[in-house]
Amino acid sequence: MIDAVHDERFPFVTRFFFQLVDSFTISSGKVRVALITNSERPRVLFSFGQYNSPKKIKKILRLLQPVGEVRHTGETLMLALKQLFSASKGKKTVILLTTGTSSDKVLKPVQRLVAKGVDIFCIGVGAGVVRSEILTMAKDPQHAYITDFSGLASIVKRIAKKACGGNQPYNF
Repeated sequence: MIDAVHDERFPFVTRFFFQLVDSFTISSGKVRVALITNSERPRVLFSFGQYNSPKKIKKILRLLQPVGEVRHTGETLMLALKQLFSASKGKKTVILLTTGTSSDKVLKPVQRLVAKGVDIFCIGVGAGVVRSEILTMAKDPQHAYITDFSGLASIVKRIAKKACGGNQPYNF
């Protein structure tokens, strides 16, 4: 899930996802990727298996433009639950990067995702994030990261290693 709120630091956010894509073996039999924008009107940009090459995924990331100034992270998480994780098989992982607080409640959507077996990694970047919200969304404190924009690159390998536990196919 990419924070698509208008901000001059948006290129740092997309660069993080470029590095994340490069950290996984993306294919129909290994890692399948979906992308949702976390904004006032969250939307699924593409679903699991729709794009099975890093090149195609990066093309979508390059075209992504920030929109608005409000985050409905709870609604974004529910969208993931309903449209992405309802029938997916394999390991299920959400990687959510945000640069601010949500305008709606996140606890119930997080609880529903966790009940479906979804691991949630949450990265809060910059002064606009609230530690307690990041910890609530991650559920597992080992999956919560708070950093500044210059620290994003150092998190990529740690997330990739934790998210890849096991050899089964997985969705993130």
